[in-house]
Amino acid sequence: MPDLVPPASSALDEEAARAEVYGLLAQLYYSPPGPELLGALRVAVTEAPAAGGFLEEPWRSFIGVCRAMSDAEVAAEYDQLFGGVGKPEVYLFGSHYLSGFLNERPLSQLRDDLRGLGLTRDEAMPETEDHLAYLCEVMRYLIAGD
Repeated sequence: MPDLVPPASSALDEEAARAEVYGLLAQLYYSPPGPELLGALRVAVTEAPAAGGFLEEPWRSFIGVCRAMSDAEVAAEYDQLFGGVGKPEVYLFGSHYLSGFLNERPLSQLRDDLRGLGLTRDEAMPETEDHLAYLCEVMRYLIAGD
């Protein structure tokens, strides 16, 4: 009978990969990726270590888009989706989706939850804790611990 229990290192590898994905998402939601990050993404490996991984096809598609678009096109797409003048297509703040407004009760509740985890916002950071980039960074921290 084949061994159905994966080696312990694969669980650690999966946790590290999960933390790295959250870190990448945090960067991508915080601001348009700069030339250095786009350069790294354009040469990223698209083959999964084990065939059939859940994120294999989305990752391959994402890298394909990074390779197909110029730096300026990526920045324009970011601004169109998340910024620009007036109402963005996608709000990056969770409070907006939970209450219809920014900086409302959901943000206060999130701050309480983060305090319970021993986490506080760096006052130099311009975004509030309900910003998607901040939440992805919290997830990365909770997984990786650094």
